[in-house]
Amino acid sequence: MMEDCKEQLDGKTVSVALDGWSNVHKEPVVCVSVTTSDSDTHLTYTVDTSGNGHTAEYLTDNASTAITSCTQRFNGRSGASLHTMLQMWPK
Repeated sequence: MMEDCKEQLDGKTVSVALDGWSNVHKEPVVCVSVTTSDSDTHLTYTVDTSGNGHTAEYLTDNASTAITSCTQRFNGRSGASLHTMLQMWPK
């Protein structure tokens, strides 16, 4: 399944989205998806956020980790503007 996803995302420009909610067991999670310019969406990463407040710093760290993970897993590149934004975020 991951190889199919990697093949479908190879060479594509994607948008990364993070969204938080509760799973069927009412546990808090953040899920990361990538969407291509062809509107294909893939769930790529899920984080159990139990015991963590959804602060700006915590969610920024999750976003950075998710982007790095997606970039490594799918041989992608992350845009300079995103790294600039993450560096500007107050710590």
